[in-house]
Amino acid sequence: MDQRKLMDNANTITDMAKTQNTVYEIVSDLSGRQDHLEDRLSTIEDKLVGMGEVLDGLPDLLTKLLGRSSSGGNLLRPESAALSSPMPHSKSVPTPSPVGSTGLSKTLGLPAPPSTPRTSS
Repeated sequence: MDQRKLMDNANTITDMAKTQNTVYEIVSDLSGRQDHLEDRLSTIEDKLVGMGEVLDGLPDLLTKLLGRSSSGGNLLRPESAALSSPMPHSKSVPTPSPVGSTGLSKTLGLPAPPSTPRTSS
């Protein structure tokens, strides 16, 4: 009878050790995933800050560009618009540029946003 209780206790201790190992692996995995998500969130925050800076500078840039346009030929007046040649019409829908594209920045004469390496998930 005592031998049987000792065997049951030994089996219980073994099961508890296996459970502890499993819990440790799960906690380690969750910690790694949390670190990865924090890195991704930080990258998103950096990109949002960069976009905010570009948007903050947009009114001044538009004012400057519109000032150039209006001094060069009064493009904002309706009578000058009627005299100008018609704009070509495209029935195709433009495709959006990929995230992180510097096309708009180049067009507006802005510095390119900082590039961040992409990680595969």
